[in-house]
Amino acid sequence: FVGSLSWHIDSTVLAIGSREDQCLIADIKEEKIPLEDPDSNSQGQSPHPSQTQITCSIAYILDRPDWVNAVAFSPGGTILAVGDRTGVLSVYIYIHMEGAAPV
Repeated sequence: FVGSLSWHIDSTVLAIGSREDQCLIADIKEEKIPLEDPDSNSQGQSPHPSQTQITCSIAYILDRPDWVNAVAFSPGGTILAVGDRTGVLSVYIYIHMEGAAPV
C-alpha cells in the first residue's frame, strides 16, 4: 500500500512511502523508442515515429519502524523528510548519484 509520494525537482526521482515500513527511492527513466511504420515515407508523415517508454528501478530503500505516512523533498531537492506512524520524522540529505546500481 502506498501512503505517500513525492517527486524530486528534476522529475527523475520519486520517493514512495509505504505501509510495508519502508521509504523507497525510485529512479524514473523516460526513453523514446522508434516504431516501425510502413507509411513513414508517405508525404506529410513523420519519418521516425516513436513511443515513450517509462521505466522505474528502486535505487534505495529506507527501512522504518512503522508505516511511512509522509515523504517530501525540499523545494531545492537536497533534503528528504520521512514521517512514519510512530510520529518519528527523519530528515535526510539527498544526493542523487547518477549511474548508481539499483538495490
